[in-house]
Amino acid sequence: MINRSVATSVSGTLLNVSATVRDAGNDLLVFLHGLGCSSETFRDIWKRPDFDAYSILCLDLPGCGSSDAPKAFSYSMEDQALVCAEVLSHYPTNDIHLICHSMGGAIGLLLPHEIINRTISFANIEGNLNPEDCVFGSREVSNVSFEVFVSELLPEFKRSSETWVKNGLESVSPFAFYESAKSLVSWSDSGKLLRAFHELSFRKVYIYGEHNADHPTVATVAGISNIEIKRAGHFVMNDSPDQFYNELSNFIRDKR
Repeated sequence: MINRSVATSVSGTLLNVSATVRDAGNDLLVFLHGLGCSSETFRDIWKRPDFDAYSILCLDLPGCGSSDAPKAFSYSMEDQALVCAEVLSHYPTNDIHLICHSMGGAIGLLLPHEIINRTISFANIEGNLNPEDCVFGSREVSNVSFEVFVSELLPEFKRSSETWVKNGLESVSPFAFYESAKSLVSWSDSGKLLRAFHELSFRKVYIYGEHNADHPTVATVAGISNIEIKRAGHFVMNDSPDQFYNELSNFIRDKR
């Protein structure tokens, strides 16, 4: 496991993207975190010997973790997907497995065709697909000014969720969070993300926490393989890491 910084340029903006990586087998596991988080969301992957044969790429999305947070960048879901694609261009021959949590699920679905064509599986971990998925801060943020977000909402988020803080909330750029949230709500309301997930032609799974089993999105992915993680909420990989990573390992290894 090493830390790597990758220079990217999207829509005329230069930014360095931080990643925690391991170069191993041809199969590349790409982890994309959620809103206001970082690659720390998936810290337990490095403790799992069942993934030792896989190459791993855990990204800090723009404005998160140790990645740059330029004010000139849009932080739209589509531009963040282009940033991820530039990083993935450094892995031109690897088969890609996308493991995407929350906002990362939206970004994963918006990756350009040249990346999607190299993808062989998609694990969607309560990723944004519908308007109802904008409950973990994003819709609240999109309805207020930046000033109100910084002075009222962001401090409340930090007080209310220790897990969110541990996963990178303290290090996120407020501007990146705010602009990302607005774009995420727009895409979630559009209906395009759910359609894109249904239309993926390779293996896919929807993973959700037991506490969210009654969430409307679970019903909208009927017909798609799904996994319930026991004793877990939105952060399934932190609430029940053993079950989550066991299920993820089984899904990735199943080539059917």
